[in-house]
Amino acid sequence: MTGSLGMLLRSNNIDLLVELQALETLGLSKIVSNPKIFTLDNETATITQGMEIPFTTTEDGETKTEFKDADLKLEVTPSIVGDGNIILNIDINKDNADTSQANPPISSTKVTTRLLVEDQTIVMIGGIYEQTSTKGSSKTPILSDIPVFGNLFKSVTKDDKLDRLLIFIAPRIL
Repeated sequence: MTGSLGMLLRSNNIDLLVELQALETLGLSKIVSNPKIFTLDNETATITQGMEIPFTTTEDGETKTEFKDADLKLEVTPSIVGDGNIILNIDINKDNADTSQANPPISSTKVTTRLLVEDQTIVMIGGIYEQTSTKGSSKTPILSDIPVFGNLFKSVTKDDKLDRLLIFIAPRIL
């Protein structure tokens, strides 16, 4: 996959979109978001999508509900350089809340960078890799202790999960 990633970076926006959709169809990737934002030279633009998560606290017998944002947010400030390049100040934030809990924890993934990009190119500005491995076992008491036949009453499970978050930017001067 690393070799194809380098090839994707040299392709145009349509080729990248087709490749990402093909990977999603095969179940090898998932497009989390595809925001588009327009702004003027040296002006900051922000796009946000998310929800407010309620948190309940109790102080001196008084119950209060406060709200915290769990957003996917893109903030970008472009500066056009005379030779057709663009300097980008980029802040990306992706929050996830575990809403199955009463006061859900919010986990954040953030990218902050400044880079020089040629007009109409695609750049992968970051990637986060997370691998989770779990093992479990279950057995029927007494029956699982019988030699040879006991294996029929046991089970072992293994789960390896690899999550990758890759962030692509495709700036274009209009």
